[in-house]
This record gives sequence, structure tokens and C-alpha cells, in this order.
Amino acid sequence: MSEQRFHGARIRENTDLVTAINDIDSSVIGIVAVADDADAGTFPLNKPVLFNRVNDVLGKTGKTGTLYKSLKAIADQVSTKVIVVRVPAAKEGDGEKTQSQLVIGGTEADGSYTGMYALLVAEQDEHIGYRPRILAAPDLDTKEVTSSLCVIAEKLRAFVYAGCNGCATMAEAIAYRADFAYRELMLIWPDFIAYNPESGQNEVFPAPAYACGLRALIDNEQGWHKSLSNVPVKNVLGISKQVFWSL
Repeated sequence: MSEQRFHGARIRENTDLVTAINDIDSSVIGIVAVADDADAGTFPLNKPVLFNRVNDVLGKTGKTGTLYKSLKAIADQVSTKVIVVRVPAAKEGDGEKTQSQLVIGGTEADGSYTGMYALLVAEQDEHIGYRPRILAAPDLDTKEVTSSLCVIAEKLRAFVYAGCNGCATMAEAIAYRADFAYRELMLIWPDFIAYNPESGQNEVFPAPAYACGLRALIDNEQGWHKSLSNVPVKNVLGISKQVFWSL
């Protein structure tokens, strides 16, 4: 009798499997901000704090500084994990640190990190456990701050969104871009105009904060391979400078 042969596909299930490989969460945002009137318990100085839903803490961000607008812009785009490092506002007087120095921070005598350097230890913090992959210091991003943040991004394998440090024209923004050679950086010009519910006025909001929220949204819905191009920005009324554009 001839041997019967099976023609087709066979499915074999194996329950003795190795540990599954998890994808890296590339939608975690890390920002550095100033807000002297923010709730100190919710936003301690120079400490990274993780928020899974920033809408819940907008009322504790205070009315001064950059924290409220940064988180509001992010929250308008996406609900994602945001790691916040709040730094003190600079004080006037001889011998006082500048705002850029406070934002950049560094290492203290006891080995603790301050400013943006606190983002380096967020993943090791037992209360956080996530590495920020999208970085910004909205409205605080001077040339020195942006350059230092790119160094942090390289260590974290992250990406930086920054403004153009007060450039008034497109030509100035293009010239400003020539001062940087970092792969991990995208400069954005100009900023956005949006309604501020706290003041009841249309105000300038930092474009890098919107870019962070948009990047996290795209990463969650489509993946890291999709760019920011041709993606609508939510809850903005216009841009802060007149720019001509045409196909």
C-alpha cells in the first residue's frame, strides 16, 4: 500500500517559549519648565515627576512661568506619559545663576542631578521607570539650553524640539539653525497663537510643546517612522509671525 502524504500547511503550537520582546515606548515626553507658584508637592524642584494624564494637574501648575502653557499644549494633542522637571526662576542680583544655568543644571556635591540632567535618572527612579524620548524646554530654549539638551538626548537616545530663541524673521531662524549640528534636534519657527483659558486672551504658546504632543500622538497611533508633516495641530488659532507659503 502506498504511503499517504499530507499536502498543505501544518500548524504547530509550542508553549515552551522565551520571554516576549516588548517594544520601546517612544511616546514618553520629558520637559523642563519654570513655575514658582506651582504646587510644590506635585512639582518638586529639580526632581523628575511622572504624570500619566497631565490634564489632571493643570490646575496645580500655577499662573506664572512656562509650566502651564507647556502642559496645556501637550494635553491638547495627546494623553501620554509626561516627565516634568521644574526648576526655579532666576533671581536678579550679582552672583545669582542665570535662567539658562538653572534650566541646564548639573551634578550637585551629593551626586544628585538638577535641571535637565534630572531627566537622565528618570528611568531608574522607582516612581517613574520610564525613559523620556521626546525632550523640550519650551520658552526656555536659549542656544545654550538647546545645545545642552541635545547632549542629554544623545545619552537617552531621545529627540529634542526647540524654538529659535527669539528670531524675528525666517532669515534669522535659518541663520540660527546653522549654529547647530545635532542629529537629535528639530528647530521650530514661529510659535502658535492659542486661547489661554486662564487669562481669557489669545496668547503665544510655544511651538516645541505642541510638537512634543504631536510626536507622542503619532508614535502611539502610527509609529515612530511617521513624521510630523501634514498632521493637524489641535486647538491653535494661528502662528505668531506672518509666513508666506504656496505650492
